[in-house]
Amino acid sequence: MALMHEAPGYKVERRKKLPVTAYPSESKREFDVLVSTEVAGCVVRVAISCKNQSEKVGAQTVSDFVDALGQVEIPTRQGIIVSVAGFTSDALESAAARNIRCLCFEGLTEDRLSQEINAALQSTVYLFQSRSVISPFDEDGMDAMGGVGDPSHLGFIYDLDLPTLPTIPTVLNIIWDAWSKGRIPHSIGMHSVVIRQKPHNPRWAIFVSAFVEGLVTSVPGKYQKSALTDARSGAMEKIRVHAEFDVEPKRQSLSRFESAEDLEAFLNQEKLKLVHTVIVPRINSDFGFWPLSKKVADEIVGKIKNGEPVNPADYASTNLLEAWNFDKPYFEALTDGDEPAIQD
Repeated sequence: MALMHEAPGYKVERRKKLPVTAYPSESKREFDVLVSTEVAGCVVRVAISCKNQSEKVGAQTVSDFVDALGQVEIPTRQGIIVSVAGFTSDALESAAARNIRCLCFEGLTEDRLSQEINAALQSTVYLFQSRSVISPFDEDGMDAMGGVGDPSHLGFIYDLDLPTLPTIPTVLNIIWDAWSKGRIPHSIGMHSVVIRQKPHNPRWAIFVSAFVEGLVTSVPGKYQKSALTDARSGAMEKIRVHAEFDVEPKRQSLSRFESAEDLEAFLNQEKLKLVHTVIVPRINSDFGFWPLSKKVADEIVGKIKNGEPVNPADYASTNLLEAWNFDKPYFEALTDGDEPAIQD
C-alpha cells in the first residue's frame, strides 16, 4: 500500500505512530500507512488501515478505525480501510455512514504472504519491407492488358512524366519513398504500389507488390501487479505494475512474422507485454538495404567504371543494424521534396 501511494509531493510513512491530541494523553495510535501532503500551506494527512486476513472486515474494525482517527484528529473522510478478503455488508454500511473509504486489494499469492509474480515479455518489433515483386508492362504489354484502367483500388499511385519505363534504381527509389513516407502502410502483409506514365492514356505501368514482415526480438522478465478496487462499486481506484526484465544480450536472434495474426498470438503468450515498434528506414533489394549507402554506391560505381563485375551478394547483409548505417547528408538528399526521388 505504501508503494502504491508513493509519488512526487507526497510523504508516505509505514507503521506511523501519531500522538493522541483530541484529549490530554501521552498515548499514541499506530497507522499502517500515513500519506501526507501540503495543500494551500496546510498539511493534509490520509491514514490507511491494511487488513490482510482470511475473513472479511467487519463493522467492529470500522468502529475501531474511526475511534483511532478521532483521537489523532484526522477527519474520517481522510481514512481508508484496505482489505484482502473484502468487507461484510454491515462494515460497508458503517463505513459509508462515517465517510470511510473501503478498498479491496488484489495481487497477493494464495497464502497472502507475498505479491504474486507473473511472467512478462518485452519485445521490439522491427517492421521491415523485406522484398518487392516488380512487374513492368511496356506499350505492348499495356495493349495486351487493354490499358491500365483505374488502379486506385490496388494501392498508392505514382504518376511519372517519363516516355519509357524507368530503370530499376528509379523504381527502387520510388518504392523506398513510399515506404519512408508511410504510403506503403507500416503493417505486416502485402501492399501494392502502382507506377505509371503521367499522360491521360499511359503507355507503360509498373505494378509493385511490397511485402512487409515483422522481425521481433524479445527479452523475458517478470512483473508484480497490485490493484485497488472500490468495495462497493467494484470500480478500479489505483493500479501499480512493477516489471523487471533480463539483461538484454549484445547479440539477439530475430523471429520472423509474415502475418499480423501470428505476431499477435506470439505477443499474447504472456499477461504483461511491453511492445516497441520500430520502422526500419530502408527496404530490401538485391544489393541489400536500399537506398545504398554512399560507401557502397561509390564502390559499385568504381567497379563499373573499371569494367569489373558487380556481384549483388557482396553487398547484401542480414544484419538488421546495418539498415541504419548510411551517410546522413546522402540520405537527406534522397528525401528532399514531396515528389519521389528519381535517381538513375
